[in-house]
Amino acid sequence: MTRQNLLRDILQQPTLEAMKQAVNQLNVGELVNLLPTVALNKRVLLFLLLEEPTALNVFRGLRFEEQLILLYAMETSEQNWLLNLLEPDEQAVLLTILRRGQFRLSYATART
Repeated sequence: MTRQNLLRDILQQPTLEAMKQAVNQLNVGELVNLLPTVALNKRVLLFLLLEEPTALNVFRGLRFEEQLILLYAMETSEQNWLLNLLEPDEQAVLLTILRRGQFRLSYATART
């Protein structure tokens, strides 16, 4: 099954619970490779459906730019959830960038 077919099948599940089960069956490596290939709103949805340990490992596996794209696309409460999973030094770097506005989502999404 191709990457796009795999993601399409997950996104076409009839319920969020079914989507959650399907996306959590993928391994971290697959998720790191697949998430950046989907539209940003779907990427956030799939990421938020991940179990916490998997979400943390996937986030750490993403390129730094992809981490920022994902983080900027989230609502504040979702950002807080993710930041609370991270180590303090990881939080500090990301919070500094968020507060300074050093990375613009409009720039990031122009590439996706």
